Order: sequence, then structure tokens, then C-alpha cells
Amino acid sequence: MPSSAWKPSVRPPSAPTRSSASSRNRGRNDALSIHSGGRSRLHRARPADPGARCDPGSFHSLCHRRDRPAGVWCLAAAGCRPAATLSLALNPAGVTIAVAFTIGLAGTLGWMLRVPPPAPRGATSTVRSVEAIRKVLVPILDLGASVRAVELAARLNQGHKAEMVIVYVHEIPLQAPLVMPEKDPRIQRALDAAAFIATQHAIEPRTKVLGARQAGHRIVEIAREEGADLIVMGISYQNRPNEGPLGRIAEHVVRNAPMEVVVDRVPKQKVALIPTDQLTDRVSST
Repeated sequence: MPSSAWKPSVRPPSAPTRSSASSRNRGRNDALSIHSGGRSRLHRARPADPGARCDPGSFHSLCHRRDRPAGVWCLAAAGCRPAATLSLALNPAGVTIAVAFTIGLAGTLGWMLRVPPPAPRGATSTVRSVEAIRKVLVPILDLGASVRAVELAARLNQGHKAEMVIVYVHEIPLQAPLVMPEKDPRIQRALDAAAFIATQHAIEPRTKVLGARQAGHRIVEIAREEGADLIVMGISYQNRPNEGPLGRIAEHVVRNAPMEVVVDRVPKQKVALIPTDQLTDRVSST
């Protein structure tokens, strides 16, 4: 047969052909690595070692494992193992804490950013007028309701640090000479009790003893001389035929005083509960 005759081509046994299906169905443990130089290599992992490592010769390798779910890639350094697949689990306690923290943060921000309503003009002027009080006058007429007015004035004075002036006005009848007695224990007990109450509120009062024909008229004069901003009076219930419900002295002060006047009318039941004897004994012991 001539040499130019057709001969069937025979593949060498060392190069077996592999179909496209078999090339797609590589081993489940094969790994494809793409190196920084642009070259690709196919690594076959041993069947006994399903977690084969990437090529340690490269600095960064992008490995795709066939035994992982589709789309799971890992960026690993040289000699490292691929990162495990992350799993997200919600803890009920953590969710509750997160919701509570979010609600608290939202409430705090809402409170900080809220715009307060505008205050009425009358309210602001009232607050300023009370804060402007710098001197309080407390007239003492007896050892009952008048001394109780010192406690009321001290409570009204909290936070303002106003000066307190306690004045005992001794009313002298028209038939008697206008002369003050040298030492009257009743007057001294009333002043000591009033000063003791003021000192319990960290107030150091100034005390005065004055005589007058008309106590109401003298109280208004002293308030003007001292430049008082407020007069606090305590009166007891007295049902006299020719006087109003406030009494002759308090009514004159309310009608003629140019400053604010606070009148505390104490009923008979509360006047009887004021321990004047125990108070004077405690003051004398101190």
C-alpha cells in the first residue's frame, strides 16, 4: 500500500481524552486558586483531608471550594485556612435589650430636642416679682399666731436669701404715757421664740421692739423705713363687734402698706395647738 494511503489516527495511551462532562465533574474536594500573577492552578485535596489549605507559596489567594455552597469565597493569606461560613442566630434577650435601648435613646433625643411651650407673660412677671423680694418684715403682736408667721415667712424665703426683720410692736393705750417698759418678760419670750424659729431655717433675723399708740400705723411706717418688699402677719380669730374679719391692726396694714402683705389668719383650734410654753422653755434652755 502506498505511503500516502489514509491511516487512522491513533492517540497515544499516555494522553487519554476526557469528555466535557467528565471535566465538569471534578472531585468534590478540588480547589481552584487564582494567584496574584494571573495564573490558575487546580489543587487536588486528599480524600482524607477535606479541609485542604490554599497554596502556601502565594501571598493572597482567592480560593473557591467545591465542597462549599455555591457563591462562598474566601480571601486568605498564605498558609491560612478558609474562614468558616457565618451563621446568624437571634437571641430573644438580645433583641429585647436592643429594642429597649432604641426606645430609650429615641425618648432621650426627643426630650432634648423638644421645644417647650412659651410661658404666658403674666406668669413670667409673677416669678420675677417673687424673686425680687430682698427684705421681709414680720410684725409680732403676741406669742401665738404672730410667732407662727415667722415660720411661714421663713418657708417663703427658701431659695431667695432675703433679709428678715422681726419687729415687736407694743401698743400703748391713749391714757398711759408713751413709755416702753424697761424689761417685759412677755416681749422677750416672743422675740426669742421668733428668732429661734428663723435660725432653724439658716436665717439670722434682726429684731426690734417699738411702742406705738396704733400698732397698724406703726407697722406701715417701719416697713417704709426698712424698705421691706413683703410683710407677713399672723393673726388669730377674734370676733369683735366693731372690727372686720382681719382685725383692726391687720386691716390697717392691708389697706395702707405700699408693699405686698401676706396675712395668715389662724383658727381657734390651731391657736390652741401652738405650744408656746414648750417653745419658750426650749429657747431659754438654749
